[in-house]
Amino acid sequence: MSTSNQMTGSKAHPLKLLLLGATKTEGTQCLKLIMNSGFSITYENTKNETAFKQAFTKQKWDLILIFRPSEALKIEQIVTIINEQESDSSLLYLIDDLSGETALQALQDGVHEIISLQHPKHLQLILKRTVAALSDRRLLHKLQSESTPEPESKPKAEPQAPKPPVNNKDLLTGLYNKPYFLAELEHVFSQISASSDTCHGMLYIRLNKTNELVAQIGAASADLVLAEIANCINEHIPGSALLARFDDFNFTALLQQTEVKQLKVIADMICNTITRHNIEITGEKVPHVSLSIGISISGQNVNTAPLLISTAQLACKEAIIAGGSQARLFEAGDIDQQDVVNDEHQPGQHIQLALKENRFKLLYQPIVSLQSKTAENYEILLRMVDEDQNEIPPGEFMPTAVEAGLMPAIDRWVTRNALSELSERRLDGKDTSFFIKIDHTTLSDNDFHPWLSERLRAAKIPGDALVFEISERSDLKDPEQVSYFIEQLKILHCRSGLDHFGDNEGSIERLERLPVDFIKIDRNLVQNINEEDAIKSKVKQLLDTAHEKEIRAIAEFVQNAKTLSSLWSCGMDYIQGYFLQQPDGTMDYDFTDEN
Repeated sequence: MSTSNQMTGSKAHPLKLLLLGATKTEGTQCLKLIMNSGFSITYENTKNETAFKQAFTKQKWDLILIFRPSEALKIEQIVTIINEQESDSSLLYLIDDLSGETALQALQDGVHEIISLQHPKHLQLILKRTVAALSDRRLLHKLQSESTPEPESKPKAEPQAPKPPVNNKDLLTGLYNKPYFLAELEHVFSQISASSDTCHGMLYIRLNKTNELVAQIGAASADLVLAEIANCINEHIPGSALLARFDDFNFTALLQQTEVKQLKVIADMICNTITRHNIEITGEKVPHVSLSIGISISGQNVNTAPLLISTAQLACKEAIIAGGSQARLFEAGDIDQQDVVNDEHQPGQHIQLALKENRFKLLYQPIVSLQSKTAENYEILLRMVDEDQNEIPPGEFMPTAVEAGLMPAIDRWVTRNALSELSERRLDGKDTSFFIKIDHTTLSDNDFHPWLSERLRAAKIPGDALVFEISERSDLKDPEQVSYFIEQLKILHCRSGLDHFGDNEGSIERLERLPVDFIKIDRNLVQNINEEDAIKSKVKQLLDTAHEKEIRAIAEFVQNAKTLSSLWSCGMDYIQGYFLQQPDGTMDYDFTDEN
């Protein structure tokens, strides 16, 4: 074990770090960022399962940092080893893309936090909150142990060590997390007697247009925005109230023994504060952000914890429909209790209904050549439409669709309607091609290719008018399935592309094995291409390898001329992003004027 130069922090109690799978460069970069956050550290870097297990026999670790799991030692196994050692260490996973499937799967497998060396400020913020939460957890454990002496009558041979307390804080915002909030809410309602006239109120607070925000500034910067908004909200919430981060971009506040007037005043103050607040990330102002707030209060018709949450959510939806940046109160009696509960506890029901009623909408974003080609290429994007014809962004329905197993049905809806649009374009003499993202679950849909074949024949559209994008992460999960899916597309003369390309070390090897037509460079590489020479060199290496195999490369999320210039100098074939045009319902981009 080696000890770093201790720059700042406690020399008596250095932060103990256990690294798994870090290269020398990665380890040095990570440790430097940690020390620059004000911590004195000791560390050990392990390379395999044996060394990892042995490290727990040497000392108690504070943080465990996974740089790359392997087929031999997956994240689930790492979590199991940590649990077997009865370690209370916080587990962090370092990846490139903070918002992709790999991050989501890692969190589901038991990782506490996702960080990235490409987003140092986000890494340092998460690190400080993680260490603070770990310290609080250990202090609480210590106090619980000291304040619960063993009864004298109990034999000393049978002591029961107190269980470690549950970590009830959200590490990004410092607020309480959803499980803790739900448990406390249930406890509050359990104390209400049938004759009690005590009222408890809830604010359901949602950040508006989150999908656009992430698309414009990136997931890491969006996290920093969220943390600042959490601080602003907290300033207006009474100290006796319970404020939590409920999920990705939503907060909840529980105010006990309150009244509607007080709830309205607080909600309006929060909305007005955020509307006027200017947020800067690394010295640059971020796009304007706003909130919508739903208010609900307990009473005769709202007499359970699930009903209080559901009615607050419905009121928030009304605030969004009314234009956002405002608060709405749920009026008791407007909707049947059972309807509220059914809507809350059947994930995907509203999406199934939207599919049945054809309440989805295609948007289009041009993919433009940098090599003087004028072909019309559009990326297909999707919005769901509610009963009042308001568009719902993917971030608000896709996670539920994934959970409910509805993505194959949605992928078919998109493909079917894309073919219908292509038919009309062809009748107008337009040689248009569509790029369609395919979910990982659709890859195992054995009937997809026969169904697609029938649809192509019915629409009289050649297969090469469609390019199906498959996430490179899907190949990490099931390479045989990805290979088979692409082979079947080739039979139908459809083209294919790898999305999120370049976010792992196996990317170049993948081009040797998969006969794709396009690669889409991972957004983090695109957005940071001017930050480090190493990133620009990596992008050029990926492009050179692709071009050797006659594979065309696309850069998405291009937001400014400086990024465009760097991509062009690397030899990028196509670009896509807000710098050219935002997604909309028309296809009117002039491809003859892109250069």
